Amino acid sequence: MLLILPYVLLQIALIAGLLFAQRALKAFLATHTAIADTAALEALKQVVRTQMYGALYAIALGLILIPYSIVLSISHGLLGLAVVIALSGVGFVLGKVTKTLEVRTRSLPCTAALKSEYARVGEIWLKKALPRF
Repeated sequence: MLLILPYVLLQIALIAGLLFAQRALKAFLATHTAIADTAALEALKQVVRTQMYGALYAIALGLILIPYSIVLSISHGLLGLAVVIALSGVGFVLGKVTKTLEVRTRSLPCTAALKSEYARVGEIWLKKALPRF
């Protein structure tokens, strides 16, 4: 039973990160229906920075949680497996919702003057580890 509490706390930390990411994306999408000016683009960049650093946080937790899930499942049998499946399922669903919000954020209408910079920010968001814009 000693392994379950730290695992639950790590999963809660991951879930909290996903909820924070969702909140930031929802707030951005609620106030920006398009990238119409440089202020909107700068707001997008700030949100993307937060998302990218959050992704690094999630990766770090994942590197701990994946082997921990295996150990917990083996050492605690069905109870351990049930805890792993339940908490991982919550994280999976929240991750899918977050990904949907990210896609919506990268698909906003954009003025022609800002289109190339908007595309560049989206490309960095998808392919780089750190925000370089």
